[in-house]
Amino acid sequence: MPIIKELEVVNSKSYDFIIVGAGNAGVVIANRLSENPDWSVLLIEAGGSDAGIQEIAVPVLSASASPNKPYNWNYTLAPQLNLRGRSLPYPRGKILGGSTSIHYNVYTRGSAEDYNRIASVTEDEGWGWASLLPYARKAENFVPPTEFRDITGETDPSCYGAGGPISISLPNHTYDFNTRVIEVSNELPEFPYNKNNNSGNPLGLGWLTSTVGGGVRNSSTRYLSPDVVARPNFDILIEAQVTSLSYCSSEKAVPRVGGVFFAHAANSPIYKVSATKEVILSAGAIATPQLLLLSGIGPRDALEAKNIPVVKDLPDVGKGLQDHCWIVNKFEVNAKDTPDSINNDPAYAAKEFEQYMKAHAGGLANGLAGAVLFDRLPQDSPFVGGPDDPVAGPNTPHYELIFGPGFLRVLEDSTPAEGNYVVMGCIVVSPNSRGSVELASSDPFDDPIIDLNLLGSEYDRHVMFTALKQVQKFASAPIFKDYIIRPYGAFANVKDDDDLREYIEEWTTTIWHPSCTAAMSKRGCSTGVVDPDLKVKGVSSLRVVDSSVVPFIISAHTQASMYMIAERAADLIKVEYHFSP
Repeated sequence: MPIIKELEVVNSKSYDFIIVGAGNAGVVIANRLSENPDWSVLLIEAGGSDAGIQEIAVPVLSASASPNKPYNWNYTLAPQLNLRGRSLPYPRGKILGGSTSIHYNVYTRGSAEDYNRIASVTEDEGWGWASLLPYARKAENFVPPTEFRDITGETDPSCYGAGGPISISLPNHTYDFNTRVIEVSNELPEFPYNKNNNSGNPLGLGWLTSTVGGGVRNSSTRYLSPDVVARPNFDILIEAQVTSLSYCSSEKAVPRVGGVFFAHAANSPIYKVSATKEVILSAGAIATPQLLLLSGIGPRDALEAKNIPVVKDLPDVGKGLQDHCWIVNKFEVNAKDTPDSINNDPAYAAKEFEQYMKAHAGGLANGLAGAVLFDRLPQDSPFVGGPDDPVAGPNTPHYELIFGPGFLRVLEDSTPAEGNYVVMGCIVVSPNSRGSVELASSDPFDDPIIDLNLLGSEYDRHVMFTALKQVQKFASAPIFKDYIIRPYGAFANVKDDDDLREYIEEWTTTIWHPSCTAAMSKRGCSTGVVDPDLKVKGVSSLRVVDSSVVPFIISAHTQASMYMIAERAADLIKVEYHFSP
């Protein structure tokens, strides 16, 4: 059936499975479950279609896909106490593909230890690296750059899958800056080269893979190919926001979810659709706990404070929120071949657009970043190995440096009208700060209260400080002599460590990787929200499959981990209902 916009079409209907949220994980689940022609599947998305939106499709334009767009939830964070009380914009995708349709296309799997730790705390080896790696490869389709350059030595293609829905590639166009970044590994020994940074051991400096194939963004909607959408047992409903779960009347002590209520907008009619087998929440680490709370699943005191009847007292719903914080450090450079020239050099822009229109080549076909460094605190740091060190193991990074040509406007009011720039961003990828998602009211159309508690620990602040010191050292490499002119903006005013700490407070923001708000724990454990099979504890016929289920944030950009987790989750469901994966 074609994608449905008319909510009344599915009102009062019944499906075997209902998936809430067509984002990173939801479309994977919907695709895989609808492979069984005997199962009816409904995928519900609050946003609209991603078709025909240029700033989504063209990789280099991805920064303009958020925030303040109609296909965005456009949340605002609660004031961040360690960032001078700043309230930051917090975009999440409200569109088919979810945030995979608006993010920066970075594809990093994380460390093997990240996943082995999940397996350990859940007592389920199926969440370990060795078990999940085949699922990563199932999702992937490694493709060559559109400029067909020689990538020998840049990566090992055999590390990736072939033929999966999500095409990934190295940069289609190699800017001079990207090549210089990689050359630093030959000049400064503390930044060793790693050809296979998605092998489970990410430490070192290497080329960056992105979810870009054939010069266009590959969001999770690649799982919604025309043949999949045409399946007669599969419906996709868009522009429909789920407002709460519905329950079946039962004499059993365990409440059973029987479907969902949904509406187009506040003050519009509310409809209901039923699920005979399961409702699967894939709304993301913000909307999933919000929906659980609105449905009476969460901390008793929080529910009673909003006059919401308690269905299941689960104290950890919405708790434990983690995200990666970062600073987008910029430098003005003595170069013309950065994306800035598209804006300030008409001849350069004409050439770039011609290349892209003819062959999806040139700079427009690139993601925003071209290289990445994953690194750790020095071994003699007082934080390494101590009780406040949250890393999953000795091969897991504390921080990341990410490199890209062009001015990336994140907190600035405007982009410079002249000049060429590069980014050396730094990210705390293994934070120990945790925040929360709480209800502002019992109205599903009111945004929840999102507190990331960014830099909420001395450890996190120390890691960011160390990462910035490494940026300064990296930028001093001989390869950048006569290339880097000066740091840009407030970074140029950093003269000593006190200045650096002020810079951190003023310019740290989030890279939008919310996780851990409906975390897995071992079966029978009184903490956590879902069991290792991703079923909500103490509730029947309800499962969660999205980034909220990881008990610790992955030390990487999170989309790759979610493809892995969603693919395995689909197999768990198939096995339970006796359909061969």
